[in-house]
Amino acid sequence: MVQAPNLQQAGRRRVAAIDIGTNSIHLLVAEVDPELSSFSVVLAEKATTRLGERDPHSGDLSAEAIERAFRTLRHDRDLALSHGVEQIVTAATSAVREAPNGRDFLVALQEQLGLEVDLVSGPEEARLIYLGVLSGMAFGNQPHLIIDIGGGSTELVLADGRDARSFSSTRIGAVRLQRDFCQQDPLSTDRRSFLQAYIQGALDPMAGQREVGREIEGPGGHGRGCRLGSVLGRAHRRGHDFVGSGAIVSGR
Repeated sequence: MVQAPNLQQAGRRRVAAIDIGTNSIHLLVAEVDPELSSFSVVLAEKATTRLGERDPHSGDLSAEAIERAFRTLRHDRDLALSHGVEQIVTAATSAVREAPNGRDFLVALQEQLGLEVDLVSGPEEARLIYLGVLSGMAFGNQPHLIIDIGGGSTELVLADGRDARSFSSTRIGAVRLQRDFCQQDPLSTDRRSFLQAYIQGALDPMAGQREVGREIEGPGGHGRGCRLGSVLGRAHRRGHDFVGSGAIVSGR
C-alpha cells in the first residue's frame, strides 16, 4: 500500500483504487466524507493494456503485456499521489489469477512500484461488482441480474437492494474469446454460430441453478424474462462487443 501526505481538508479523505483487468487497467480517485458515508469521484482513467495476451504455449503473461501494464501502473500511481491520496488500493483479476507467472508479476509490482496488489477470486470479484453497482443505483425490492463482461471472465450476480442471492464467475471474456475463437474478421456464419453455442453452453448450467429465467427488472424499467445464454450469446466482431437485454449489463 502506497502512502502519501494528506492534503485534504479536515474530515475528508482522498483515496485511489486501481483495477488490473485482463483487457484494461482502471484508476479511480475519490474523496470520501466519513460523516455522510458518501464519496465523490475526483478522477477516473482507463488504459487498454491487454494483459491477458498470454504466451500461447506456457500461458504466462507475456513480456510485452507486462511492460504495458507496468508503464500504465507507474503512471496511475504517480497521478494518484499527485492528487494527495492517503491510500492506493489495487486489485488484480482473471489474467493474473490464471497465469503461471501471475504471482511473480505481483511481487515485481510491490518491489518496483510499491503497489501491494490483492489477487481477488471470481466470486469475490462478483461481490465487489454488486457493491459497486449498488452504490450507484437503487434496486428497491426488485431482483436484478447484474452481468459484468470483462476481458477474461464474466461475473453474474442475482441481487436486490438488501442482499445478493448468488454470485457466479465464468471463464468467458472478450479477450479470451478473441484469442481462442476469433482468428478471422469478420467471423463466418458457422464460426459465429459455434461461438454463440459455446457461450450459451457455458452459461446455461448457472441459469438453471439460479432460476433467472423469471421477470427481472432492467435499467429501462421494463421487466423481461431472459436467459443468460441469450444475453451473452451474441458476440459481434472479434468477440468483444456483446448485446444483452432485461438485465444490467456492463463491459470493462
